[in-house]
Amino acid sequence: MPATAEIRRHWDRVASLNCILTGRFAEIAHCHSGSMLLLPPEFHPGVAQKQNDWLVLPLAPEIHRIGPDSLDGGSAKDWEAHWGYTQLELLQELSGMLGYSVYEKAGISPGLVSGLIANLQPRLA
Repeated sequence: MPATAEIRRHWDRVASLNCILTGRFAEIAHCHSGSMLLLPPEFHPGVAQKQNDWLVLPLAPEIHRIGPDSLDGGSAKDWEAHWGYTQLELLQELSGMLGYSVYEKAGISPGLVSGLIANLQPRLA
């Protein structure tokens, strides 16, 4: 199914931001695996399946897709450990930057996500 006009506007807004981790030029990166597996199954389809179009981050190309240490090039769990942030946390930060909840737009309760993030904190500290 093609992206709706609302999704395309969201992608344009996200892509217009600098990389959420480095501040450099960014492109949109669909979130997958790693901490995303804590969400209900309908929000983390299998490998090579359509990901939720609201759950994207602004990432520099080398952090997103280029090389073995990129989000798409290796293990999302290892990627999160390397950067010290989970995709869930980065999406929450992005929501603040955008002024709307990407979780609500995706049909996910922000309260559910806040609880998941709170449970992750001791492991990331």
